[in-house]
Amino acid sequence: MNNLLRPRIWPSFLASSGVGTCDVPFRYASEPTHCGCPVAQPSSSRSLRSAQSRKRVPSFVVSRQQFMKYPGLRMMSKIMKKYLVVLLLTTTISGCGELWKLVPIDPGNKPAIVDSYAPQNVKPGEVWKIFIKAEDKDGDMKDLVAKISPAGTSFFTYSITSIHEGERGEFAGYLFVKTPPSPYLRGKMFHLSVYIRDQEGRKSDPVGLLLHFNGRSEAELEMPEKWQFASRNKLGGIFSDYLLEYVREITSPRE
Repeated sequence: MNNLLRPRIWPSFLASSGVGTCDVPFRYASEPTHCGCPVAQPSSSRSLRSAQSRKRVPSFVVSRQQFMKYPGLRMMSKIMKKYLVVLLLTTTISGCGELWKLVPIDPGNKPAIVDSYAPQNVKPGEVWKIFIKAEDKDGDMKDLVAKISPAGTSFFTYSITSIHEGERGEFAGYLFVKTPPSPYLRGKMFHLSVYIRDQEGRKSDPVGLLLHFNGRSEAELEMPEKWQFASRNKLGGIFSDYLLEYVREITSPRE
C-alpha cells in the first residue's frame, strides 16, 4: 500500500493522550476522526474528483424548480395522467365484460320452424306460395321476418308479417308473393330467407328457399298431401312491390 495514503501516527502524541494504536479508517482531511488523529491527504486530485462524482445527482432526476420552469414537462405530465385514467377505465370495463360472459343467461324456448316448402320454379305473373309450419313452447311468437335478394348479391330487402294472437303457440300456413307478368323476369333467380321472432326477441333458425323464373310452373302440379291443410291458412303477402320495383329498375334506360 502506498505510504502516502497511510495515516501517520506520532508516538509522542499517542503517549500524551493515552491512546493506543489508532483504529480509525482512512478519511479525507475534511472529515475529522473521533480520536483527533491526523489524517492523510489524497494522493492526487483524481481521488478527490472521484469522491465528488459519487455525490452528483443523476441527470435524469428533475427538480421541482426545473419542472415548473419548462411548460413542456407539465403538459407531458398531464397527458400521462389522462392516459393512465383511460387505461384504468378500459381495463375495468373489459374485466366487467368478461365477468358478464360468465353469468348464465336463460335462452328460454325460442321459436322453431318445424317444416317448410315452396315450389322452386315459377312463371312470371303467378302467385308464389311459401308454406311454413312452426311452433313455440312459450306461445309468444310475434312475427315472421322474410328477406329476399337477387342471386349473387348481398343486398337484402325485408318484409315483416305479424302472427295472429291465436296462432302464437303453433301454426301452419303460407306466405304468398304476387309476381309481375314481365318477360324481363325470365331466367332471374332470387334467394328468400324466413325466420320467426317471439315477444322476447328470440329468433328461430332461418330457412332458405329459391325462386327461379324459368318459364315452367310447379304451382300447376298437385300440392304435397301434408301441406293440404296449410293451404287454407293465408298468413300474408310479401315482396309484391319489391318485384315490381325490380322490373322497373332493370327496364329503365341507363343514363
